[in-house]
Amino acid sequence: MAADSKQDELALQMVKQLQKELLQQGRYTFAPAIGKYAAVQPAAGIPATGPNLAGFGSADLDIFGIGYEKGGSGDRSKVHIYVTKGSLTDLRRYEGDATGVPIEIHKIGRLIIKPEVAKGANRNGNHYRYGGRVACGSSCAPTGENYSGTFGALVRSSGGQLFMMSNNHVLSACNHADIGTPIMSPSNMDGRAGLAPTEIGRHTMFIELRSGQPDVVQPCRVDAALAEVVDEARVTSWQGDDVYGYDTPAVVAEPQAGTVVKKFGRSTGLTRGILQALLPIGTAFPYSSGQFTATVWFQHIWVVQLLDKHFALLGDSGSLVVSDDGQQAIGILFAVSNNGKCGFVLPINDIFAEFANLPNSSFGGLELVAGHGV
Repeated sequence: MAADSKQDELALQMVKQLQKELLQQGRYTFAPAIGKYAAVQPAAGIPATGPNLAGFGSADLDIFGIGYEKGGSGDRSKVHIYVTKGSLTDLRRYEGDATGVPIEIHKIGRLIIKPEVAKGANRNGNHYRYGGRVACGSSCAPTGENYSGTFGALVRSSGGQLFMMSNNHVLSACNHADIGTPIMSPSNMDGRAGLAPTEIGRHTMFIELRSGQPDVVQPCRVDAALAEVVDEARVTSWQGDDVYGYDTPAVVAEPQAGTVVKKFGRSTGLTRGILQALLPIGTAFPYSSGQFTATVWFQHIWVVQLLDKHFALLGDSGSLVVSDDGQQAIGILFAVSNNGKCGFVLPINDIFAEFANLPNSSFGGLELVAGHGV
């Protein structure tokens, strides 16, 4: 039996109320105190602060984000609080059950979206080939840039154009790559003896990364960009190597808490994780790359916790996250904690919707490509 929808709503309202209070107190790691953002009233039956959360804002904890996990299969909905620092004593002090909604606190360490430091995660970077073609999960970047990200997937427009898809901060250099810039795989940084960078796409369009306080600037929903493929025979929809790899699934599924997922990426290759919680409202991410250093707020993103040594490291940005059986595409990875224990995922459907809503978009809808070069 699924969890009561009333409890799901209580969990969501608690997330909103906690965020309101903690933002006002300036307890978020990457945000100053904000007086009026998320000014919501708690749902009936939820006091302004839950009984075991009294004093939470004064604890020695720096908050990164607050999310919730919808209950299912008889499980209760939960609130998840992600902190960048704090003592174990403080963490354990506030875990438990407040107003009927369990709370779990996770220490994830600091994070920053800075593709230039990917080299420290994997000196050379993964470059996969399948049937002589460049496979998804491989290192990529615009020519001339000294960083690396991941070629996530192939998508096709309703007009028939074939694109490679990854993050804005991978293909678009955080809003700053010229349209038409060649996209290389491997990246210039990952090129080496016997493996020269090869052009596989041309930077075509992106969803703008917007910086500004969330009470003034609407938070972003995606970090995404497209590059039109220059030669369809150079790329394949295959993900990763020819031993453990799989084809990109054509079916897109909405993320669900508890789903086991996997991905191939430039730095950590094939890894597995579990979708844990949705961060439904504004969460601040620090960006530092080339000409763009700013705090960008996002909403409606998912947290994935590791099942392997790492789920992802710097350089894995852009990886396509799929269900463990490889049958459904879930989202695109866009950020990771420095310790690799968790990643942050943008739902595929949100990405497609954002591209469809671009004011100058003329290519129509997008769909994932499967079976290309396989």
